[in-house]
Amino acid sequence: MAVPPLYVLLGFIASITVLATLWSRFFQRGPLEWLMGKATGLARCIDTTVLRRQERTGTSATLR
Repeated sequence: MAVPPLYVLLGFIASITVLATLWSRFFQRGPLEWLMGKATGLARCIDTTVLRRQERTGTSATLR
């Protein structure tokens, strides 16, 4: 596998640095942090729904 020229590597580093700087000015979180926040929010919502059902029916879930 061939190694890319030095100017390609330096260009990649410069573009990533500029992108990260611009991103941090407009957003509080990175894209992966946002995605994980959405995923845990969905899980929290599902867990809350299950707990409310259990309270109404008087049952409890146990892990085996």
